[in-house]
Amino acid sequence: MVQEFVSADASEFHDSEISSIEIMKLENEMRISFLMPSGIHACLSIKKIRFARITDFVMQNVVSEIRTSKFENFSKEKLKGLVKWSNSFSEVEIELTPDSMKTCLEDIGNGRLQVLAIEPSRGAEAVIVAERIFVSWCE
Repeated sequence: MVQEFVSADASEFHDSEISSIEIMKLENEMRISFLMPSGIHACLSIKKIRFARITDFVMQNVVSEIRTSKFENFSKEKLKGLVKWSNSFSEVEIELTPDSMKTCLEDIGNGRLQVLAIEPSRGAEAVIVAERIFVSWCE
């Protein structure tokens, strides 16, 4: 069953392992699949992506925590840093124009956009700025 990602879901991902990442460029979507410590599989479906960056995806990618701007009270500076990081490359930081950053932060503040931050224990780190995040669970 697919449902909108809620704050209670975030704690379920501690020590889960990212098993696959699928990017559907034409649809502007991404799916990230996880194997939970309990053996249950979960999938995050991220829709209408504005920015996305995933680094250090290796054979084992263990999640420390997942945080979203919808449920976490990130400071304005933290949000700016996450947005900037999600739009940059390893060797090059890419600055949004002040107007673009302002609009992006306003859209995050009013819920039109969400920031999803996947913080690793090992392996992949990700920050994705998108309109909607859904989760599905299966055995």
